Amino acid sequence: MKEIGAENLAVPPKALAIAARKGLKIKGVHYFEVGRTNPRKRRGPNDPLKDLIVGDHLEAIHYVLEHTDHRGGMTDLGRRREMVK
Repeated sequence: MKEIGAENLAVPPKALAIAARKGLKIKGVHYFEVGRTNPRKRRGPNDPLKDLIVGDHLEAIHYVLEHTDHRGGMTDLGRRREMVK
């Protein structure tokens, strides 16, 4: 919690991105099916969990891009293409 910040644990993908950026050891321990924990709220194509999950991942992507470059700190493997403006 000291490295990641307790407030960031509410958004698991962001917490994972922060942990990776800080060089913490990351290990998968078990699978968790989010939708199974509260099936009453799921109603067809308007699943409220979908927006929550997508939003959490977008927040993590934003964090990575905020703390790296436009490639998320990843190399282009020597393919030096011009950026489209």
